[in-house]
Amino acid sequence: MTTAPADFRTLLVGGYTPPMGTGHGIRLIVHDLVQATLHDHGLVAVTESPSFLVSAPAGLVSAPAGGVVYAVNETDAGRVSAFRVTGAGADCHLEQFSVQSTGGAHPCHLAVHEGLRLLAVANYTSGSVSIHPLGSDGRIEPLTQLIELPGGGGPDAERQEGPHAHQVTFFDLDAAGVGLAVADLGSDRVWRYRHEDGRFASLPLLELPAGSGTRQLLVVGGRALVLGELDGSLAVADWTDNPRLLSVGPGHAGPLPDPSLAAALLLGPRPELFYATHRGGDIVSLLRLDGDSVVPVADFDAAGRWPRHACLAGDQLYLANQLSDTVVSLPVDPVTGLPSGPPISVEVPGPSCVLALS
Repeated sequence: MTTAPADFRTLLVGGYTPPMGTGHGIRLIVHDLVQATLHDHGLVAVTESPSFLVSAPAGLVSAPAGGVVYAVNETDAGRVSAFRVTGAGADCHLEQFSVQSTGGAHPCHLAVHEGLRLLAVANYTSGSVSIHPLGSDGRIEPLTQLIELPGGGGPDAERQEGPHAHQVTFFDLDAAGVGLAVADLGSDRVWRYRHEDGRFASLPLLELPAGSGTRQLLVVGGRALVLGELDGSLAVADWTDNPRLLSVGPGHAGPLPDPSLAAALLLGPRPELFYATHRGGDIVSLLRLDGDSVVPVADFDAAGRWPRHACLAGDQLYLANQLSDTVVSLPVDPVTGLPSGPPISVEVPGPSCVLALS
């Protein structure tokens, strides 16, 4: 019997290739939602250290129907690659059709803006952000701007010796304006920029507590939520023309072992709920935004080691557990956000990112 398309979900998994990791490129995982099983269908793209993946918005690409996926190539000479997607489920295929230099070292995150037709890429080691126009078919054009973050100088001499761009995200400034935020682990800052006259110009920045190690950012209405990698903190900021901290608290409900490094921050099933993952503690924390502060609700087991990345699709929370070589699917309640059933897993070499296509 053929499984109906609505009965499965297509997942792509990225990871580090040697010498940084044990992966070989982008792998295809199919989640059978009826049988509650995950199946590894092997490599669909051989590419160097695709540690982070994102899909193009549906309205950005004119063709093909399957869309386009972008991947960083986290290497000394950083690159970003584009892949055409055809088919679904076990018949999903990727075809690389565009690759460009990011002008920096070890790109680790990227974001797409549909209206501006731009791709922004965070170069971690060199502390810079490359801006790339996108063609009508999703093709990546050469960078048109390289934003170099100033300074660094956080109190952690090993991790904060210079700027380290860890995440880029676009946000709405006003009815017509587009902003770009850059989480800088090296300086404990979120750098902000405004798109004007075809380039990004500086805006007032957001200062985070010294040594927090700014890693991930979510903009929720007039608030920004900022996760600190080094101290596991979760800050809430007023995200206006002159951003300011409103509160700082733990990004987890219970104690964490030392060392422990926060990793992913993502929206939950309701607007006030979100999740944070913590490596070392190997947990997922459910948190609730309550006015100007965050209330930790509960921690639950990541069902693996080193949950580096997570994504929520439907009522399933998918976790890339890098050091246990597993991708995990955990059902969550759409109202409470808490786990609603046992996790299932599949073995995948060194996963660092999981992307749900359907």
